[in-house]
Amino acid sequence: MILYQCRIEVLPDLVKTVFSELEKVEGVSRVEKMIVEVSYQNPNIDYFVELKTTDENKLQSSIKAVKEIGGVALIEPLLHIHIDRLPCRGDGKKCIKSLCPHYTAYDTCDLKIKVQ
Repeated sequence: MILYQCRIEVLPDLVKTVFSELEKVEGVSRVEKMIVEVSYQNPNIDYFVELKTTDENKLQSSIKAVKEIGGVALIEPLLHIHIDRLPCRGDGKKCIKSLCPHYTAYDTCDLKIKVQ
């Protein structure tokens, strides 16, 4: 199982469109609004998107599908791990926290170094 989390910026006028398109993308398991201060220079709304897939090819096609949604201004990867390769048992969340204690939805956690 591969867990991928990213931040997307959505144009304010196209939030409903983006949400309906995200529902069609294979592997999307969670979408949450991120509480970030909106500036006048950048009125876009930030969302946290989580994908779960069984293989890298499916993940890449899902990421591509998210990028191609009209209204998504930016996609920023936050986390990309193979849960079955983690050096501890469980659902992965506790393990990720132990490997990356500072990880939140607002930070990146590069486990490629720690997970072989």
